[in-house]
Amino acid sequence: MQRRTRQQPPDEPALSTRQREAVRAHLPSLFGAAMAYTGSGPEAELLVSDALRSAAADRVDEDDPLVWLHAHLWTRFEEHRQHGGPLAAADGTTGPTTGATPPPSLRAAVAALSPAARAAVHLVDLEGLSYARLARVLGTSRQEAAALLHDARRQLIPAVTSTRVDRSGTAS
Repeated sequence: MQRRTRQQPPDEPALSTRQREAVRAHLPSLFGAAMAYTGSGPEAELLVSDALRSAAADRVDEDDPLVWLHAHLWTRFEEHRQHGGPLAAADGTTGPTTGATPPPSLRAAVAALSPAARAAVHLVDLEGLSYARLARVLGTSRQEAAALLHDARRQLIPAVTSTRVDRSGTAS
């Protein structure tokens, strides 16, 4: 059991040193994924906080702390979604974590994807996870994760190919 040197507020998870190191290294990735899942900054913050509380009760996967954290994030998101919690809806209005704003057709196409498909696209195409690591996050087989990503990409092709970028880099 972790020894606390100060009393922590009830909403702040009590993380071990290794857990804090993993969180510090991967917090931008977690927040980016939470934004992709929820479509809302405040809901993404709530989801990350909830996932960190969940992770605080678990041992860090020393081999892959990124997957360990993303698995907690995905599990908490799915629990909220299945139980109709406040994190269920994703409106697709936010852009990727780079700060760029995708065109409306692409935002609509991403919003139309299932939550698992949005997670697959975000984690593999933006965060660089392999199919095997994606499968661990989603709690499925590598083949199912690859098929999910393939289907999601196929659904996004019309929106991506209809987007034109002018010389200044602005998408339309």
